[in-house]
Amino acid sequence: AINWINFYEDINGIDDQSTFVKFLISIHSTNDISEIINIISKNYENLIKFSSKNSEELFFILYSIFDSNKTQNLEEDFKNIYDNRPSPSLFISENLKYSIKNSEQNKFLIYSIISLNNMTWRQTHPTHLKLLLEGFLKYKNGIIIKDIIIEIFEDYKLI
Repeated sequence: AINWINFYEDINGIDDQSTFVKFLISIHSTNDISEIINIISKNYENLIKFSSKNSEELFFILYSIFDSNKTQNLEEDFKNIYDNRPSPSLFISENLKYSIKNSEQNKFLIYSIISLNNMTWRQTHPTHLKLLLEGFLKYKNGIIIKDIIIEIFEDYKLI
């Protein structure tokens, strides 16, 4: 696939589509968490080009989780002060935080499932999504984080 993309870029030049496809291939081709973090960090500026308001928040969350050494700001938006996406109760949120902090993976998984309550990733409040991704990054050494990121990208219609 990379050879076809390189062929495409030789003919048409590097564009947003080819860059995004290379990003997706890179994510699919590794299971190493540090490599996934590196791929997202290196491609942040290109990824943000494809974003709607919700997607911009998603990339902000991913960037803040995977590259905490750099500060990234959201675009100022005083028109949309309130968010209609549901957030779980304080009880659920605190139990999720506690289970992440204390590496109680089974408890984390159960509270994650309860908190999502048949919602899609796109319907999940950004603060809650960030908490879940932080937990899944630690869950069994991040073994499923790649699949979750791909599932989120699909739900956000980025792939």
